Amino acid sequence: VATGNLVEISSGAWLSYVGAGETITKSLVITNGNAVIRHQGTGDLTFASQLVTGPKTGTLTLNNLSSSDAIWSSTATAELPVTLQGVWRLTGALPNATVTLDKSASLSFETSAAQPVGVLGLNGQVLDLSAQARRLGASVLSGANAMKMAAGSTLTSVTSAGGTLNIVAEEGSVAVEGQLAGAAPGWMTLNGRSAGYDANGKLVYLVYPETVGIAARGGVIPNDASAVVGVTTPGEAGAVTLVADAVAVQTLVQKTDVAAVVDLSAGQTLAVGTLARTQDAAALEVGREKGVGTLAVGADGLVLDNPNGAADFTVRATVSGTADKVLIKNG
Repeated sequence: VATGNLVEISSGAWLSYVGAGETITKSLVITNGNAVIRHQGTGDLTFASQLVTGPKTGTLTLNNLSSSDAIWSSTATAELPVTLQGVWRLTGALPNATVTLDKSASLSFETSAAQPVGVLGLNGQVLDLSAQARRLGASVLSGANAMKMAAGSTLTSVTSAGGTLNIVAEEGSVAVEGQLAGAAPGWMTLNGRSAGYDANGKLVYLVYPETVGIAARGGVIPNDASAVVGVTTPGEAGAVTLVADAVAVQTLVQKTDVAAVVDLSAGQTLAVGTLARTQDAAALEVGREKGVGTLAVGADGLVLDNPNGAADFTVRATVSGTADKVLIKNG
């Protein structure tokens, strides 16, 4: 029902635009629930108004089913959480503090006047945000996601409900608010490599500062679930072994220019959260024979981090973990 400059959409209803393209300046009142606006016209449709007034409950879904553009302008606002479907162009700020991109959705930022502030919900998107520095949050809901970001950009928050996020940017050019120096979550990478935070909360490549150092030849891995074990010296002879039949460490990282082989041929078990080699390190192997010995997944899953193909990264042991554990492979 249209009254003056208002269009009222009741709970669960949808409004479909089928015209030849125009700028929508009407305000919308959504009452008591969710509503859908569909672009099924033959020309560009630009939203340029306050889309939601009155009762503010439910979610507003904006669905572009047209081959023409759907545009969210700098004068448009929405006072409900918004889900975007289809292809969208953003020439203003985010529609709402919470905007979720459907699995089929894509979004381009084409504004230099306003920096989007809010949280994007990601479901397998690749977004180019590199035209200018942006300030926004990311909620990684599902799938493999990537955001190309300009220097000086800030992530106000970043969380994951099961998906992964790769930030494509220069090292040290993108900050994450509220973070102390240390490792970033395993599901977030920087240019495809494991990431960490520097003292200013900026994303840098993770270098895995070790708490225990061992040799590549003849080194012994301790049993310490909190240890970051670095292979830091060449050693004399032999493989790397375990101090006991079953040991747990947080991280095992190869840092030397001498190949390291972890011998599990007597059926030993190594539990670890991250296996890694640094950029210029030699090969790392876990297990001498296929299926002999066990690599047990850590409590939060298993990260395999090989930043380049300069040396082999091989797991021959049987990998053991429950179905709820996550495997993240970088490189």
